Amino acid sequence: MYGQLLRRMDVKDDKPVTYAVVVPDEARAAACRVSRDVRKALGVAVYVVDLDGRVEEVQT
Repeated sequence: MYGQLLRRMDVKDDKPVTYAVVVPDEARAAACRVSRDVRKALGVAVYVVDLDGRVEEVQT
């Protein structure tokens, strides 16, 4: 997932951009294998969605 996102990032633009990945709650651990520091440096946020449709931003 991160590889696909990195290939699509527009690195030519000087404007600050935040990217996000949205995964089901059961994929939280897999989405967080990339450390928080790396995600922050790349400007990538992680969101999880539970079975009831609630969305939460992952802070770890």
